[in-house]
Amino acid sequence: MAEHEVDPKVLLADRGYDSDAIREDVRARGGTPEIPTKKNRRVQHSVDRALYALRNRIERFINRLKNSRRVATRYDHTASSFLGFAMLASIRQWISFVHAAYCQVRVTTTAHLDRSAERTGSGVSALG
Repeated sequence: MAEHEVDPKVLLADRGYDSDAIREDVRARGGTPEIPTKKNRRVQHSVDRALYALRNRIERFINRLKNSRRVATRYDHTASSFLGFAMLASIRQWISFVHAAYCQVRVTTTAHLDRSAERTGSGVSALG
């Protein structure tokens, strides 16, 4: 499997990666570093907070993937096998998210229909 290095458009990183060398490398590749500066730095760089908030979501998702023991311990011997299991774990997380969102929409819709029936006095509830 051939690896192709891709130049990043945006690099999201935490304060541990705040160095001039990393910032210059990202800029040389045509990207934008979104790294909050350390408190002791003389020159403070601004960060797009909305974009930087995505880093937290990505980090939390990877943490959930690591709840799968096989992903966390990397038992697989080949990269393709590990990637396949990481994809299965991702799909499992996605399905649970979609299921939770569907249930939330269903509960909200049912409650709305019940309130509508009460207002109209039809006496018919959403549950039958």
